[in-house]
Amino acid sequence: MKKSVSLCVAIGILSTGGSLVSADEPSGIYLSPMAGYYLFDEDRKLDDDLMYSLGLGYKFANRWAAEVNVGKIESSPKGTPWNINALYHLTDPGTVRPYLTAGVGALKFKPKNAPAVDEDQLNAGAGLMIQLVDNLSARADVRGIYGTSDKTMDAAAGLGLHYLFGHTARAEPERDSDGDGVNDKMDQCPGTAAGVRVDALGCEIVLDADNDGVIDANDRCPGTPAGVKVDAAGCALKADSDNDGVADDVDQCPNTQPGVVVDASGCMLDADGDGVADAADACPNTPAKARVDATGCTIKLTHTVSVSLNVEFASGKADVPAAYRGEVEKLAEFLTQYPDTKVVIEGHTDDRGADAINQRLSQARADAVRKVLVQEMGIAADRVSSAGYGKAKPIADNATAEGRQKNRRVVGVVSATVAK
Repeated sequence: MKKSVSLCVAIGILSTGGSLVSADEPSGIYLSPMAGYYLFDEDRKLDDDLMYSLGLGYKFANRWAAEVNVGKIESSPKGTPWNINALYHLTDPGTVRPYLTAGVGALKFKPKNAPAVDEDQLNAGAGLMIQLVDNLSARADVRGIYGTSDKTMDAAAGLGLHYLFGHTARAEPERDSDGDGVNDKMDQCPGTAAGVRVDALGCEIVLDADNDGVIDANDRCPGTPAGVKVDAAGCALKADSDNDGVADDVDQCPNTQPGVVVDASGCMLDADGDGVADAADACPNTPAKARVDATGCTIKLTHTVSVSLNVEFASGKADVPAAYRGEVEKLAEFLTQYPDTKVVIEGHTDDRGADAINQRLSQARADAVRKVLVQEMGIAADRVSSAGYGKAKPIADNATAEGRQKNRRVVGVVSATVAK
């Protein structure tokens, strides 16, 4: 009955191992002869002695194995142990592999002057395998052995060999990390770019079919006619007569002098937009729209000039009529072209009305024009001042309506004139 129970448990252990089959490791039958020492429980009052065993097992294609061991104990009395065990390797295949083992078995022996003993046993332990050659390893393990009949605890330790039949070293699959068709062991040029043709050593085959100096792998324009100059991509260069780097068909400034830096249109760079190339500009950062000389510096005025605004007002009014806004813009443009100038806006009236009223009205007219220049046209406030002269400076006869209209005016007096 006890042996039947042991056999059922053993079959369960074997089934467990078989259910965990995978393709990670080689599988096969192995043979394991061992020699060691068997230590009886002290309660047995038996002498410890040498033990020999022979194991026959099956290594599954993962970390599991199952084996049957039959042994002989050289004690008095002599004993015959056997067991069926499962083994689990704790690491992947390598030179050194520890394992755990557990199983069931039995021990039969005949003490002197006592009936024979035939007891079921449970055992568990740990071991180590050290690979010697491809399919042969040295093996050592220790186990604790529990006797189910008398509740005894024996122990065993053994050394031996482990031979796996039919197993040879598996060739590692060839790797080709850069996908060039040459395996890594042979590849003398690892990291080749995808799509590049290589030789037997994995190095790029440098081809230049059209002989334009650009290898085929980088040539975006294969088949370039012989003698045609090409760019870095192997495409024909467009004509560039002045060699400024801008093709003639887009060069807006042909015949650029050698060494001059140009923009995308082939013209000399002019950062401040004053019409003088940076290379010749003695005054970079000239204000926008300022008039400059040949060196890129603003043209300075040498004497004061009066700029007629031709802004006329309705009688008694100081609002700048919309019809005369263009006149104010002309003055603003003049001041922009000559940024070093200042202007005085002079307001005038006709002779109708009291002097004090005309004085205030002329000042209001001058202030109105100044406000447009500063607030709407962007002229710096410190460049524009205003003054009212009332009826003191007529330019036409106040006796007529037309004369009086002309006298109701504003004039801009700029403190310089265009240099010769």
